[in-house]
Amino acid sequence: DHIHSYWAGTTATVGLVASLVSGIPWSFTGHNWDIPENNLLYKKAQAATFVRAIDMRGWQELTIYAKTHRHKVRVIHVGVTVLPTNSESAERPRGPLRVLLGARFDERKGHRYALEAVAQLKVAGCNVSLDCAGHGPSKRAIEKHAAALGVADRVHFLGWLDHQKLLTQLRDGRWDVAILPSIETCQDREGIPVFLIEAMAAGVPVVATKTGGIPELLENGAGILIPQRDASAIAEALARLASDGDFRRQLAEAAIRRVRDQFAIGSTVSALVDEIWSGSRLNR
Repeated sequence: DHIHSYWAGTTATVGLVASLVSGIPWSFTGHNWDIPENNLLYKKAQAATFVRAIDMRGWQELTIYAKTHRHKVRVIHVGVTVLPTNSESAERPRGPLRVLLGARFDERKGHRYALEAVAQLKVAGCNVSLDCAGHGPSKRAIEKHAAALGVADRVHFLGWLDHQKLLTQLRDGRWDVAILPSIETCQDREGIPVFLIEAMAAGVPVVATKTGGIPELLENGAGILIPQRDASAIAEALARLASDGDFRRQLAEAAIRRVRDQFAIGSTVSALVDEIWSGSRLNR
């Protein structure tokens, strides 16, 4: 038996108490925003058989809070299913470059910079369309921003998409590029976004900012990294992808390799189970 809490905050506190009362060994995962809250992280690390971080930056932060128990912290990535993809998807576009931004509408996701990039591309005569999938508190403001920029004809708000439908459409080549222009705030940062991993697994080239754990995901040319809060950098990346089919294909192939090597669900689950099994045996 083993208790694993998937977050480092309140749920991990409940897991800690359950472990102390029952004597069942336990562990927990720290993501991003839940780590700086430092909700009894030292005591949790002291009692845990291991502590999971989903990226290297999370590992660095958790080792600071864990102090003398820093040796218990492991990096085990979030994993996704890698399935055969449409090999022709990187060969297009036959019309406008079709871009997907799949994220909750809030300040941290940087929607406004994607819209401003589309506006720049429209002025430059580059044919790009942007689909924004998701909901959130800033959606109305972003819709108004699109209208004010004069790109309402090129930006489409899809609302919430069923997850399985989204994965199918990614694999079927509905979009040519996935983008995530996230920014860091004093309260929050990205981990390694599952949206990007799933797009890469489907062979869709990605463009994302150098924030949180994203550089770790896109290392070795697995995607295009851009500065945060930089609409011009987004526009430049999309313009290149719109005009260079060979580059799109190279990125797509590199993205699939990266996910298969480090983010395939089989290997990540296996690593997590190995840690749980090891911790449980040590406590017998």
